[in-house]
Amino acid sequence: MASIGQRAFAQKLNKHAAADVRRQVSSTVSFGQPEIPKSLSGLSLASGQTVPISDVIDPPEFEDFVIQNQCMIERDPFRDLLLFPEDDIEVHSVGKRCRTISPVIPEPGADQDPHVADCITRYTSDYTVVSRKHQTYSSSYCSKDRMAHSDGMIYQDYEVDIEDAPTQFERDSNKRHSIHMNETPRGSWASSIFDLKQSQADVMLPNLFDRLSPETVDRNNENQRQEKRQDNIFSLYPPQDEEEIIERRTPAEVPREHFGHRILVKCLQLSLEMEVEPIFVSMALYDAREKKKISETFHFDLNSENMKRLVSLHIPYQDVSTLSRACTFSITYPSPDVFLVVRLEKVLQQGDISECAEPYMKEDKSAKEEKYRTQASQFCERLGSYRMPFAWTAIYLMNIVTGGGSLEREMSVDVPEKETSRAASLDRRSGQFGSQFEGFRKRSKDDMSTGRRGSMDRGRAGFEKRRSWSPDTYGASLDNFRPITLTVSSFFKQESDKLSDDDLYKFLVDLKRPSSVLKRVKCIPAVLKLDISPCPEEIKYCLTPDLHRVEPYPDDKGRPTKDILEFPSREVYVPATTYRNLLYVSPRYLNFANRQGSARNLAVKVQLMSGEEEAHALPVVFGKSSCPEFARESYTAVTYHNKSPDFYEEIKMKLPGRLTEVHHLLFTFYHISCQVKKNEPTPVEVPVGYTWLPLMRDGQLVVGEFTLPVSIDKPPPRYSMLHPDVQLNNMKWVDSHKGVFNVTVNSVSTIHPQDDFISKFLNLTHAANEQKLPPRLTEITFENELKRSVMDLINAKGDCLVQFLHLILDKLLFLMVRPPVIGGNLINIGQTCFEAIAQIIKKVHVLLEEKNDINGRNALLAVYIKYGCTIPHPGLIHQGSVPSLSPTMSGYATLGRPSSLPVSKHSCMRSTSNPDLAGNTPTSPDAEVAGFNFRGNMDRAGSMRGDDVLIGAVPKVRGKKLVHEELALQWVVSSGTTRDLALTNSWFFFELMVKGMAEHLGYLGKLTAPRQMRFPDHFIDDIHSLVNMLIRDIVDRHIKEPPLIKSLNTSLAFFLHDLLSLMDRGFIFQMISQYCGTTLHKMKSLQDSTGLMLLRLDFIRIICSHEHYFPLNLPFATPTTPSAPSSPTPSTGSMTSHSSYTSTSTLTDKGIFYDLTIEFRQQHYLCGLVLSDLSSALDTYNPVIHHRAINVLRNLLHNHDLDVRYTDPEIKGRLAAMYLPVIGIVIEALPQLYDPYLEERNRNSVHFDEEGNRINQKVAMAIASSAVYKPQEAAFDPSEGSVKSRKAALNAEASRNLLICFMWVVKNCDHKALRQWWSTLPMNKLASLLDVVHFIISNFEYKAKWALVNFDLASQNSSSDETLEDWQDGLTSISTQRSKSSLLSKPTLHEQLWEGIQRKSHDFLRGTGTLLNRSFSKEDQLMSSQGKKAMNQYSQQTLKKSVDMKSKLEEAILGTGNARTEMMLRRRQNSVSSVSGDRTPPLVGNDGGGGGGRLRWRKDQVQWRHSMEIHDGPKPRDMEIVCHVEGSLAAEVSMISLDLLELVMQIAQTSDLMQPLLSSALRVLLHMFALNQSSLVLQNMFATQRALVTRFLDLLFEEETEQCADLCLRLLRHCSSCIGNTRSQASASLYLLMRQNFELGNNFARVKMQVTMSLSSLVGQNHNFNEEYLRKSLKTILTYAEADVELQETTFPEQVRDLVFNLHMILSDTVKMKEFQEDPEMLLDLMYRIAKGYQTSPDLRLTWLQNMAGKHSEVG
Repeated sequence: MASIGQRAFAQKLNKHAAADVRRQVSSTVSFGQPEIPKSLSGLSLASGQTVPISDVIDPPEFEDFVIQNQCMIERDPFRDLLLFPEDDIEVHSVGKRCRTISPVIPEPGADQDPHVADCITRYTSDYTVVSRKHQTYSSSYCSKDRMAHSDGMIYQDYEVDIEDAPTQFERDSNKRHSIHMNETPRGSWASSIFDLKQSQADVMLPNLFDRLSPETVDRNNENQRQEKRQDNIFSLYPPQDEEEIIERRTPAEVPREHFGHRILVKCLQLSLEMEVEPIFVSMALYDAREKKKISETFHFDLNSENMKRLVSLHIPYQDVSTLSRACTFSITYPSPDVFLVVRLEKVLQQGDISECAEPYMKEDKSAKEEKYRTQASQFCERLGSYRMPFAWTAIYLMNIVTGGGSLEREMSVDVPEKETSRAASLDRRSGQFGSQFEGFRKRSKDDMSTGRRGSMDRGRAGFEKRRSWSPDTYGASLDNFRPITLTVSSFFKQESDKLSDDDLYKFLVDLKRPSSVLKRVKCIPAVLKLDISPCPEEIKYCLTPDLHRVEPYPDDKGRPTKDILEFPSREVYVPATTYRNLLYVSPRYLNFANRQGSARNLAVKVQLMSGEEEAHALPVVFGKSSCPEFARESYTAVTYHNKSPDFYEEIKMKLPGRLTEVHHLLFTFYHISCQVKKNEPTPVEVPVGYTWLPLMRDGQLVVGEFTLPVSIDKPPPRYSMLHPDVQLNNMKWVDSHKGVFNVTVNSVSTIHPQDDFISKFLNLTHAANEQKLPPRLTEITFENELKRSVMDLINAKGDCLVQFLHLILDKLLFLMVRPPVIGGNLINIGQTCFEAIAQIIKKVHVLLEEKNDINGRNALLAVYIKYGCTIPHPGLIHQGSVPSLSPTMSGYATLGRPSSLPVSKHSCMRSTSNPDLAGNTPTSPDAEVAGFNFRGNMDRAGSMRGDDVLIGAVPKVRGKKLVHEELALQWVVSSGTTRDLALTNSWFFFELMVKGMAEHLGYLGKLTAPRQMRFPDHFIDDIHSLVNMLIRDIVDRHIKEPPLIKSLNTSLAFFLHDLLSLMDRGFIFQMISQYCGTTLHKMKSLQDSTGLMLLRLDFIRIICSHEHYFPLNLPFATPTTPSAPSSPTPSTGSMTSHSSYTSTSTLTDKGIFYDLTIEFRQQHYLCGLVLSDLSSALDTYNPVIHHRAINVLRNLLHNHDLDVRYTDPEIKGRLAAMYLPVIGIVIEALPQLYDPYLEERNRNSVHFDEEGNRINQKVAMAIASSAVYKPQEAAFDPSEGSVKSRKAALNAEASRNLLICFMWVVKNCDHKALRQWWSTLPMNKLASLLDVVHFIISNFEYKAKWALVNFDLASQNSSSDETLEDWQDGLTSISTQRSKSSLLSKPTLHEQLWEGIQRKSHDFLRGTGTLLNRSFSKEDQLMSSQGKKAMNQYSQQTLKKSVDMKSKLEEAILGTGNARTEMMLRRRQNSVSSVSGDRTPPLVGNDGGGGGGRLRWRKDQVQWRHSMEIHDGPKPRDMEIVCHVEGSLAAEVSMISLDLLELVMQIAQTSDLMQPLLSSALRVLLHMFALNQSSLVLQNMFATQRALVTRFLDLLFEEETEQCADLCLRLLRHCSSCIGNTRSQASASLYLLMRQNFELGNNFARVKMQVTMSLSSLVGQNHNFNEEYLRKSLKTILTYAEADVELQETTFPEQVRDLVFNLHMILSDTVKMKEFQEDPEMLLDLMYRIAKGYQTSPDLRLTWLQNMAGKHSEVG
């Protein structure tokens, strides 16, 4: 009776039996242990020395340690991974990318100009690139993404995801059973037997009854667990946010020619209704808003051969380049006001434009067509070289781009006469274009209303308006719009008085809005057909704007396509990459109104002259169409009888590479005689004026707008040396020497900088290099002018500065290391150049802010460092055999340092660039001796050993200074604003120094030399001083200047990260140690050290992102590695000092490498820093520090896991061995871990007494074998005095990140080593390990697929910073507020949805008599079906984020905006304060999870703002793949947990003292059964459960009776699974449990009662229960009993049969209950009758009465 009473709801819990005592001992062991010192990290068994975790450990002498263990490394099978590869750094050349078939160079002889020669060398030479061959393995270079679904991911089946609706057959079968049971009295054995015989048993497990040894069972289970495992657990884990990956450095792209958005225009056809003369066409892009022409003019000829023959007398030949009919336009800054303007010209003839166009506008043209043809032939014969304006049209580009997708491929624009005013603007007023066009009209009217007169200078306001318009969206359309063919049906007749660009801009504005201006303009019927499409990547037969052929250009037979040069609407900041030297001359107007004579038909001839004779006219003028490629002159179009004509021509010229003072533009003005006088010879052209414009002035190209006077007489000799503004004697001028001719000269040149400051600097630099004083300058004034020109570079125009940036920076570096010598005197210009470089870098950062990454690293400057910079290297001086090298001689002298002087930081002259250091040169013998003594005694921590440096066969370099040395020196001696500028952009100088160091080593062939012999002492001293100086800045200024110090901290970390590949690694480790020590000392003195701690964590993260992180941790010569040293060599340092590494002979105790001991932290130095900081961070109260520190470790393990170099399990085990202290750290953090079931478990206790009331929590804790709930309570209980109770709890995200790191270590570590280690641990530590497993499986439980979909739907349309827990907290808060309201309303859809998610995805741990299963109401079933339907729809369609969608969904989820506002306000109040010294947040946030795990710290202070960035919504994801990934992750976590559980169980069975661990292990296993598990995991869990029960029967049936009840409930629940394999496993386990209970006492009454009670609870409370599946399992159990030969002679089969029939009767009663689910009264009555039928079984009767009471409370 006692045992029965014990089973009946734990009636005698207060009695302390032996099992109770054991459980109390287990509980005490788990959480009653005294506080463990943090210095031991929780698991210290080592005999090694211990120091506090926060203390700084001196690093090892890396190079010496490697040399000492060289023999061991050579014998190691993974020796290639233990050392840096010899070819790790490579200095090589990269060919310059060239679009054209051959490099573009100027004409021969141009390179005689040194500036031109420099430019040509830069544009054609290969790049010198420093590559780290293995850098792709570093997380600083690229990301290792999650594994795709096709890359070996193992799919898992979850019962929660399977549609469990019965089939039609099952529904019919259930109906038959229901009818049969209605006709059969309750308790009929016949009915049970009948139904069971109709059921079909599941597959039986083979060899279930075999009696195997425990070792064999463990081995079989382990082999089974290793099947279908995921190799890389981090491939399934969600990646980190991009903004958290601070070590990411975007690789520099190879420089290439700049192009904007490109469109291809093909000219197909031009036809007029009357074809009597040739028509010449040109087109260009205009921006009406900016009032600017944004492309050069493209000329093309669509005339027939007959028409071309009319002007053949004036065209000697045609080059193929002028026959082009297709072109590409580039648009860098897309604008909604861009028009493609097409102009028509015809041969000049007598009469103004209106008279000449009238025949084309007449309706009856055929009558006089022959007459017109004859006249045209005559004019073409005489005036074929001259043109006159004819007509124009404008095509609105935005209509083309935005409407291409909604139009047919062939589109015609045919507008009636009354609408011709807008015909050419392509106003698509039909279909979908009407609304779009009207919208643009309205916007254009608003934009242009204030700027129609004069220039439109909007300044910043205009730019902001463009930003708000989102040009990137339009730009994307330019790249992928649908190609269309346009047919323009009419042209505007050109007005003779409206030829200027200003008039055109007014017309373009009027095209976009209703206006009466264009209605007065007449139109000429004509058909122009164009094909417009996005430009493909590759075009055959393409020519550059300079007419160079672009690859591919197959042959000479194709008609070419021309690239049209862009004139951007505003500055484009792009460095020049190719040679281009073009000049554009645009005459604007001519005013001959006051000139006497008959000069009316005026034409301007433009020539580029290299002298003053006619023969000096250069053939550099580009031909237009169907003509020679180059000509010596070009004429403007003629306006008939107009003495003050306007011009629109753009004359394009190819500038000579070398321009001199005699090159000039000559303008000759002609009167063109259109009429032929009878009987008088009439010349066609009569010169009526001359003017000129010199192209060079003070060595600079002359460009701009000019208003020039015009001379009536021909210029006198040597006129070109003067400007026409100069009044010359005996010359007649038009209008008294006033300016009457306006011309604009622009240049697109990569040779001539169109900036005075840059030109002056380059000219003086060349003079200094040639050691030639410019005229009128003395040596002193030249030095001052040179320095002034260097400092004035910052005043240069931004676009010009960037265009010549590479050349300018190279010149400054050259001046710094090769200071010029003038008159025998050295110019001290180093500091000036250093400051100028710093200023220029800062300006580039400001100009190109959108190209700065999250760390403030500018992409354009990174390209310069990677590819663009040309670092000067000194030549090797032949030193003969070098017979002797005195220790006092460095053999390495910079300019100004005598080679006889010692190289010492305190006693040598460092550089002549710093005049203050010149006086420090030791000139006396005493000074030299003092310097020698100082150097001999100097200890640089083993990196450079003084005398040893000079011993070697590597020749030394002597002579000039080196870039990296000079940069370090100038930085160290800088002060004031120069120093601040260098700090602001420190990354640039650091990366440039690294580039210079690597090139220098490659130049000398020292890349494979020993690290200690690569660099001289003085340079290492400078590095040491520089790093110390920057560390002090970080520590002292991090509160006052957080953005600056954040950038400096990151830059310094990257610098040391890079130096690990070049310098002595022991020296770099000392620099890291210096950083850690200084920051630690400062943090101890700060009241709030949050900001400094975060900087330190970022610093360590960047350092540890090195691609050779594994060999940097010296993963050899330790007891945890397979190969131990055969003859260990002691360290060269002191054996007793912490500063030297303990010799390998002392490494005999593995324990010192399981914890954060001195030995571990010294040898695995970087890993020790990471783990020490993690351990210290978890002791703080700041959730952001928790998050940052955990992510450092997570990032490392993520990269290890996905690194292809470490795929071998053995090497991955070596990696994991370095992280064994993580296990102790996690155990220490056990009270801080997040438990997703804590709140629910506190609300619902796991045990009940007889009356059904919940027992006291203390009683429940007393009977628990492992207090899995106690850790969380300790974290929240402020009354306890222990340190652990005051630790801040980790939120869900931080807990998951920490636990996934723990799982990775356990998964990849050698399990034999783990077992050996853990077998020496005390029981309380092993119990804590099991508690960790409990938290792991709770935090990584798989949620239902439909729940993931619904959460994804909501998260995509809500704040991206909110996690699932945040969303749940917000909704819980809102529902709590609403529950307090007096209004009783039906729950809304979103409330039902969230409640369904909570119930569906959480199976809470409950005790006997309480349902553990998922029980759903009708609302839950409705929400589940809706969720599944939503997932099906989601996988079929693409979800796009929009503002409307977001707002609607937020309203649906949150109800009102006020609730959401309150929730977000609450979150902000719980957030952590800023980095710069705000208060530490409270111990625990209101959300209970530590709060703020994903907070963004001071984004406003991060120098990363993309002003034009378009933040699109999240990309659509295939939810099927997402769910599979989440399922695979949960499954792998469960399998690792099983591995760990089995390991602890094997250790526990070795000693009777460890037996309490078995109870804890069983409880954890039962908790795993309570969660959603995949069928594969369940199969292994059942195997483990059977092994555990078989091995410890007494534990389960005599001591842990409550757990026996839980186990029966879990097994019975899985017997009702819809997955056949799960039912098979559960049935086998349940039968084996009965069998084993029977074998103990010839009955299994305990199991029989527990199973019966569990089934009663299961079917009584779960309305979604499917009895068909359980019926199959019962039939399987019955089949096992019939097949069990061993027990056939006993009463066991009969008892099993009775139990099965009894269980089946309960199912039958459930069928009846389901029929009355909609009728609560009938349902309750039925439940009462069923309970009454159990009068002989009080336990079952009580169970049904409890179910009935629960239903009563639901009904209300």
